[in-house]
Amino acid sequence: MQPRRNLSELGYAGYSVDENGNVFSHYKKTGQYSYSIIEAEIKRVKPSIDRHGRQVISLYKNGKRQNFRNYQLVAFVFIGPQPPNTVVCHNDGNVNNNHFSNLRYDTQKNNLADMDKHGTRNAPNGENHPRSKLTWKIVNSMRQDFENGLSIPEIAKKYKLHYETTRQIIRNQRWKDDKVQPRRNFNDPSYIKWRKSVYKRDNYTCKMCGSTKNLQAHHVRRWADNPHLRFDVKNGITLCVLCHDRVTGYESEYEDYLLTLLQRGNIKLKYDKFDIDRMLMNLDDE
Repeated sequence: MQPRRNLSELGYAGYSVDENGNVFSHYKKTGQYSYSIIEAEIKRVKPSIDRHGRQVISLYKNGKRQNFRNYQLVAFVFIGPQPPNTVVCHNDGNVNNNHFSNLRYDTQKNNLADMDKHGTRNAPNGENHPRSKLTWKIVNSMRQDFENGLSIPEIAKKYKLHYETTRQIIRNQRWKDDKVQPRRNFNDPSYIKWRKSVYKRDNYTCKMCGSTKNLQAHHVRRWADNPHLRFDVKNGITLCVLCHDRVTGYESEYEDYLLTLLQRGNIKLKYDKFDIDRMLMNLDDE
């Protein structure tokens, strides 16, 4: 077993750490609500992983928890107390190589220079993130399902994801792919003015189902294909988020139907399913 050193100097006498950053607890339960420190009692404390991929250890004292990164404990015990205005640096750029020989105290400026040298300055993302539950293969499959006609709620249920997470992935706001059509700037003053004008004209009501909640402004003719109509109020229609998700990807099929809705003013059509053929048949019958 590797040599361990107690963390009593740090104020946590019930813990020890070895030269590789493994932390051990020496607490043993001696009563219903009491614990005693027994040196022979050794139990490794499992670290968690933060968003940068670094190991984090939770130590307890007097019922209060304090989080430390493993390399901070190793550096304190095997190198010495941390000097002012310094950080712990990894010589090889590997944040999980916490052996004391790979650690040093240095300035933040030199630490950033090390990150640039090793290419580790940016936090890992996508499938490289240590806590990622998705892969690019799954994300591409989700986007393909959307192109094939599945709605965002159906995709969320299929892949057991939250609706909002699924929506952001489909719209390339998460897991961004340069090959996906870039999204518009929703903070553009021209876009904001266009959207407000569409809402006001439609009396802040979804033109398909009559809902007044979770409204979105939809381009009847696609934004990407018709740049000259992007801020034309006549090319906009107010839809709730559910209706909008159903229409997105089927703009050409819905185009005539939505234009007819706009021509009819505030007349609402009632239906119980999002079925294009059925809606168009109902429209022809009226």
